[in-house]
Amino acid sequence: MIETGAATVYRPAPQAYGQVLFRNVYAGDAVQNKSFPGFWLLLSQAAAAGMFAAFVTVAVRLLTSSFPYNFLFAAQLPVSLALGLGVGALKGITIWSAIKLFRRVPAPFVRSVISVLGVAGIWALARILFPPQNPDPEIYAWAVGTSLFAGITIGLVTGSSLRPWHELVRGAEIPGRASAILGGLTGAILRLALSFLFMESVIALIIVFQANGKPTDLFWAVLAVWHFAAGLAVVCLKVKFWQLQILATIVNVPVVMFLVKYQPDLGVAQHIVFAYLDAWIIFLLARWRPVYKLLAFLNEEIHYYLID
Repeated sequence: MIETGAATVYRPAPQAYGQVLFRNVYAGDAVQNKSFPGFWLLLSQAAAAGMFAAFVTVAVRLLTSSFPYNFLFAAQLPVSLALGLGVGALKGITIWSAIKLFRRVPAPFVRSVISVLGVAGIWALARILFPPQNPDPEIYAWAVGTSLFAGITIGLVTGSSLRPWHELVRGAEIPGRASAILGGLTGAILRLALSFLFMESVIALIIVFQANGKPTDLFWAVLAVWHFAAGLAVVCLKVKFWQLQILATIVNVPVVMFLVKYQPDLGVAQHIVFAYLDAWIIFLLARWRPVYKLLAFLNEEIHYYLID
């Protein structure tokens, strides 16, 4: 406080300037040291979003198509998922490069614009390298719609709080390296299988519905969609083992029903169904504590009698 005649002028103490300067410098260091999303996180987010966009695109095309051989869409789905994974991975690398270049995470709108332009560029390059013999305006309409939907989906998911890779390989809630490896491996296998089978079951349900199939076929198609959707939700839950066991048993009742009814007609295909049920059993065993106590005991005995 400084008095000059009739006026009184207030000036902050010198240390106040130091405090403000210190805060500004500290804030600047915090911005510079801010941790940005890692490369593998962005890559997994973009790849998962690309596969989801590919699945939705195939389902919408199937719903709006009058193609007499619609069952071929079910065979096309793995190829579309692979393309979606590749395109999404490329967009993840692009967004990661933008973050490294500008030292900040782009806003969702900017990420979506980057992805839309990238997907449209990939499609245009494919048209140039492999030009269609009979260009159809419908193809270009689908290209615009696919580029917008896939680009916006990838842009919104990439850089978000979703952790698809972490959820895919999440193991058992049991301390130890063995549980992390076995739980992560069995979880990844079953979650990937359920994700793919869920998408295939949705495509199959649409095909059965469009073909005006028998009520029995429609019943099993709806039940398959429910089973794979519920199974995917169960393997992603964080619950106690006894709760997980009960939910897994309930979810797999339709599979047992299907085996009981159609096993004589399945032939070799029944081995695939049994392998699927085995994957569920191994998934549950990898989350049961007595299994790791037994493994630890066997490890000690082997070291005692054979190694030490």
